[in-house]
Amino acid sequence: MDRWDKIFITIILALLLAFAMQARGTSLVVQGQDGCQPYWQQWAMNATARLPEASWIVTPSAATIANTSAETLYAVSHGYYGQMHQQCGDSLSASDLGRQQFGFAFYAMCDGMCSTARDTFADAAVDSIGYCDMAEAYCLDCWYGHALPFQDQVFQGLQQGLEPGAAYDAAMNSHPQCLPCIRYYSNPVVEVPPPPKENIVIATIIPILIMRGN
Repeated sequence: MDRWDKIFITIILALLLAFAMQARGTSLVVQGQDGCQPYWQQWAMNATARLPEASWIVTPSAATIANTSAETLYAVSHGYYGQMHQQCGDSLSASDLGRQQFGFAFYAMCDGMCSTARDTFADAAVDSIGYCDMAEAYCLDCWYGHALPFQDQVFQGLQQGLEPGAAYDAAMNSHPQCLPCIRYYSNPVVEVPPPPKENIVIATIIPILIMRGN
């Protein structure tokens, strides 16, 4: 193997590393309040443990969420498809988010996915999973016995390389009690955010450093 073969292989490996970093991405876990106290602790803990490079924040400002560079958003709070309620802080409107802001979002809000129209939370991600009518009587079985293991199975599926829709289907097969209460939506309009600039820099610099070392 000559010098140029080594350089070529090094470049390919660096590009693969950059793409792997992009695929993994980062996550923002948002925990809301109930009665001005942090609530749904187990839900937020599970999302933080399962999602890639997750940052967990409680009752953030609307600007913090709207300006995040995270690839994945998880939100557990009171709210509906147009607004996440923060009883002792800023409420976040779905219209505050960009249409191509997230690759994947999970909205653990009672009515977070009851609509997928323009300027709803579903419109802010390429793929979304979320609740609808979770506070209704027919969803009590799902909420108390299946909602948390359902999301855990979704996140495990994503870790194993499943697409969000396939991860949703697998979790729903295990927890059919949640079929009327948890929805999946794939947005045909929103595009996946471009790779971060730092990934391109890494892919460029690594081969140069190796060449200098030789």
